[in-house]
Amino acid sequence: SIAAAQTNNLGVFTAGFTIDVQPCGNRTIAATGALSNNISRAAFNIIPNITMVSPLIGTVGTTVSIAGNGYDVSEFIEITFGTNNEIPIVESTNDGRFAADFIVDSQPMGQTIISALGLNSNRCATNSFTITPLISVTPNTGTVGQTIMVWGTGYPSGEVINIDLGITDTITPATSTGNNGSFVTLFVVNTQVYGTTTVNAVSIPGSVACQTMFTILPHISRVMPEAATVGTMITIDGDGFAAGDNINIIFGTNPAIVGTNSRQDGSFVVTFTVDEQAYGS
Repeated sequence: SIAAAQTNNLGVFTAGFTIDVQPCGNRTIAATGALSNNISRAAFNIIPNITMVSPLIGTVGTTVSIAGNGYDVSEFIEITFGTNNEIPIVESTNDGRFAADFIVDSQPMGQTIISALGLNSNRCATNSFTITPLISVTPNTGTVGQTIMVWGTGYPSGEVINIDLGITDTITPATSTGNNGSFVTLFVVNTQVYGTTTVNAVSIPGSVACQTMFTILPHISRVMPEAATVGTMITIDGDGFAAGDNINIIFGTNPAIVGTNSRQDGSFVVTFTVDEQAYGS
């Protein structure tokens, strides 16, 4: 007995029950009078349902778990996620339940339909998962002048993407997303101060933005000339230092041949005269 109720003085009753896990198809609801033994029957049709999607939101690469019930006994179930119809087929249990996992592939951002089709019953249930944008840079640390690759996915399809680096808007010519909402482009790190800064990818006209971090490292960008005799004047250029940083130049055996301060953008230029030291690098 799934529920019990009592009739009123007119022989009328009201009852409710929760459908337990059963395979899909027509079922009979029977109400039997405990005193009269009278039986009344009604038809009810169990249809499939995707009961769980976890998580409900995430980026491309997220592993999603789904579960459902109301399918035929031991039937194969075809899972489709948006444009992805290559998710492995699963089999339902004897009571019509199933569970499956899949990885979110490259598709445009937004609510994306998950469908589960029973290949015997030809019955289908749907639910949804929301794709959010994601970007990454390779490498994620580097120096001024270095070429960096940035890629993004989960953006609206067919939109223009602007890349900003730290204090610099549009560090590279605009690129566009493909039909799957993904893009790849390159940028060259311009002169900025040392430290971790933001790479921001913004779509136009949708104004969808996503950020990741990039760390600018200090380096000596030029030594001119690179070989010379004692007494020669040498010029050193550097960048990627902190703004207004105290910079000490070590030259061979001389621990402090010259000092200077970096500019507000972290760069510096300094000259010194080669002192007496042994031959070699």
